[in-house]
Amino acid sequence: MKKNVVLRHKLINKETKEQFQLLLDELRVGQGILTIDFKENITLGRGPRELGQSWYTRERRTIFGMAFFKREADGRISKWHFNLVSDCLTHDAVFVKVALSQLFASTVWQSFDIDKLAIWCDNAPHFRNKAFLAYLLDLITEKEFSEVCLCFFEAYHGKSEVDSMFGTMTSWLNEWVKTRYLNTTEDVLNCFLENNSLLPNSAQNFFWKISIAPELWTQRGVKVVKNIRLKEYQYFYFSAKLGNNFQAMRYAFKSIGTASGNIECTGLVKDMKHPQVIRQQPKKAPKYSKDVEVVNSSSLTASDEKYLEKKALAWGLRYKK
Repeated sequence: MKKNVVLRHKLINKETKEQFQLLLDELRVGQGILTIDFKENITLGRGPRELGQSWYTRERRTIFGMAFFKREADGRISKWHFNLVSDCLTHDAVFVKVALSQLFASTVWQSFDIDKLAIWCDNAPHFRNKAFLAYLLDLITEKEFSEVCLCFFEAYHGKSEVDSMFGTMTSWLNEWVKTRYLNTTEDVLNCFLENNSLLPNSAQNFFWKISIAPELWTQRGVKVVKNIRLKEYQYFYFSAKLGNNFQAMRYAFKSIGTASGNIECTGLVKDMKHPQVIRQQPKKAPKYSKDVEVVNSSSLTASDEKYLEKKALAWGLRYKK
């Protein structure tokens, strides 16, 4: 049994890597591949001279990276990097939804004119969850794309171009703190922008900061899909032709020979899913490194503000109108 599990893991890893390369090789104009991941949180308060006491008061920042591949009109494949810095330390589906929504609304993305998108990520719970599936279903119903495919690398084999950029960013930060201080989000962005300007492909790398507005957590629930066993499937396919339904795909295996533990992959099995979309209350609060400030306070009712004050107090934060 254990031999079967290990062999199945190796076969799925091989198949997913081949599938990613196949999609990349067969990209057409108007299609794109987006790989996404979170970097390990970076620590502020570093510099050429540090006090021992400062170690206990250091703040942290989240970095969310996205690498995008698309086919150009001349036939070549171009690569673009989009990196977001935030003081919200909660790595969950809400953060991913806000980050992707800002990317899709940017003028750079609009200029790409992408109609079909494949999103690749690892198996972390902030990606493999029912709230993220509901968001991708909304992208189809709102006609943002005609087709979206969510693809997962096999567990512990999710390294991609995003991680290469993360390694570069780490080296930039380590060099920065040798001569200058890293105390704010603006210092982080200045470090990235200054070093990026020295790269030959600097025009294709973007860095900006985002804030997760508190009202996102007071909508009395987050959209999720029900009756889906996420761990069974490797790919999820959404299309305008399927409407409010989507396909979930998994690899099938069969035994070969007479010896136990000999199996082979027989291909993908496609299951049509008819999800029920509901709203579910968030179970945990986001972690902020400073006061909560409402971005669009005019959109909140009196009951929403009272709820916000109550939640801010429960999270140990100060609420500012």
